Amino acid sequence: MFVLPCIQQITIYVYVDCRKTKASEDPVLDLLSYRREVVKTYISCYSQPRPTAGRVRGTVLPADRRVSNDVRMDHLDHYQKPYATQKRCGVCHKNTRKGCFKCGVGLHDHCFEKWHGLQ
Repeated sequence: MFVLPCIQQITIYVYVDCRKTKASEDPVLDLLSYRREVVKTYISCYSQPRPTAGRVRGTVLPADRRVSNDVRMDHLDHYQKPYATQKRCGVCHKNTRKGCFKCGVGLHDHCFEKWHGLQ
């Protein structure tokens, strides 16, 4: 931890010495301004861009988009199964402990037929 401040101190001396010998209209930076410039340079060079691709964390796709209509409406091997934990119903969006085994979606007894297009 001691090495970085020493290197910064040496580089500021070199910077100030070079600025004095060079005829320039730019002002000579003090130590605090120099350190700020170094930090700005590191941030601009090495900062990671924010990820924009993919799904936003914390959002859940609606049930009708998680299960394709081909699977949902095929009328083969769809039966209700009890779940150990609660799930959201794919039709009315209330909590339920039952759901379709094949689709993997929580469904009440009265919502099961609506979900599979039997009504």
